[in-house]
Amino acid sequence: MNNPEFEMLSAYPGLESLYGILVGFAYSVPESICGLLITLLPKGFNRKLTLGAVTLVAGLSMGLTGAVNSLGVLALMRVLHASCFSWVNTLVFSLSAEYFPRNKRATANAFLQSAQVFGIALSSLSIIIIERFGWRKLYLFMGALGLGIGTFMILFVKEPCCEE
Repeated sequence: MNNPEFEMLSAYPGLESLYGILVGFAYSVPESICGLLITLLPKGFNRKLTLGAVTLVAGLSMGLTGAVNSLGVLALMRVLHASCFSWVNTLVFSLSAEYFPRNKRATANAFLQSAQVFGIALSSLSIIIIERFGWRKLYLFMGALGLGIGTFMILFVKEPCCEE
């Protein structure tokens, strides 16, 4: 096909030699480290607002990946997205303890984990979307979705009332 709208390798001539690094090392290392870094935040920080802000940043990273034609930006956005992903996981499971009573937490955590796996399964639909609209439009859509969800969380999700 060799169309940069539908193939990332055509859009970024040097990507083929860096692909393994970008989907492996540049994603996995920040993802594994940043989940631990959040534990260094002071006790009592606003996790709900942090979750909303991190979701906004994740959306921004996806949107910039689709909008900016730069291999350097693509690499940086992979690192940023991985960092956000690990923060989201840590924050969601941390907050679930305050949003659900003790006797419902296992079910809530199972639902959250299932939703994550279901989301990963749905990501296979991206192949169909890319074939029809192109990879940039997919990234722009996912970016807009992340910005919308982050904004919704900040504006409408209530802060948990108390900690046990």
